[in-house]
Amino acid sequence: MQIKTQLSARDGQRLEKIMREYGFKSTYEFAKAALMVFIRANDPREDEILTENLKEILTQEVDTKLYRQ
Repeated sequence: MQIKTQLSARDGQRLEKIMREYGFKSTYEFAKAALMVFIRANDPREDEILTENLKEILTQEVDTKLYRQ
């Protein structure tokens, strides 16, 4: 499955800063890691250990409006 999205310029700059701070080498690497954490929080396998509040953190209200640049 392929997922594409677009961020505002401001959010893109914020994301780039976060990616540098955490050592991600590419947007793809970050996106895959973020999606896998979200999947594991919402549909964990028996062998996946999650912190109690991980699902709450990942499912807080999120602004999903599409941005146009």
